[in-house]
Amino acid sequence: MRRGVIMAAAAVLFAAVQAWAGEVVNLNAASVEQLQTLPGIGPGRAEAIVRYRQQHGQFATVDELDRVPGIGPALIQRLHDRVSVAAAPVAQIPGVASPVVTSDGVWRGRVE
Repeated sequence: MRRGVIMAAAAVLFAAVQAWAGEVVNLNAASVEQLQTLPGIGPGRAEAIVRYRQQHGQFATVDELDRVPGIGPALIQRLHDRVSVAAAPVAQIPGVASPVVTSDGVWRGRVE
């Protein structure tokens, strides 16, 4: 019985650590909802990040977040281990239509 209690406590602790640590969110592919899972990012800041990404393209570095209105150095420091800037295929970026390539190889995509 004692072993069962220890195992249950370990499982609860493991789940709590996973929930606290969270997953890494890709700034270049995340939706508003996914961005809101980050500490200090509510609906307004999440929408500002997506809007900035739509207007300026993908983030090259996490520190580029300082160009987004409402996000400063302290918040960026808190987010550094929780976000990435991996390149995202255009089709995965919310708000950007899938690219259309004509038969002659010309790209004809558009922002929705």
